[in-house]
Amino acid sequence: MCKGKTSNPIFMKVKKFMIVGCPSCENLQLTASKNAMKCKYCRKITSINKLKVFYSSNSHKDALKTLYQMKEGSYRDLNRQL
Repeated sequence: MCKGKTSNPIFMKVKKFMIVGCPSCENLQLTASKNAMKCKYCRKITSINKLKVFYSSNSHKDALKTLYQMKEGSYRDLNRQL
């Protein structure tokens, strides 16, 4: 028997990707963390529970595309969560 990761989809963990805003510098960024996030702009570490989540998705590709749209200003509904 093989030890380690299993290929059975029942046991696979699904990551939740979130677009959050830093409370200190107000920049948007993508994270999959469940505990804390370190802002890549101001380097402040903040608990995920204290951050405002603008968008969440199980797909990294969808979350990244939405982040780019939000940064260029073409994304209208900032409070949408999936």
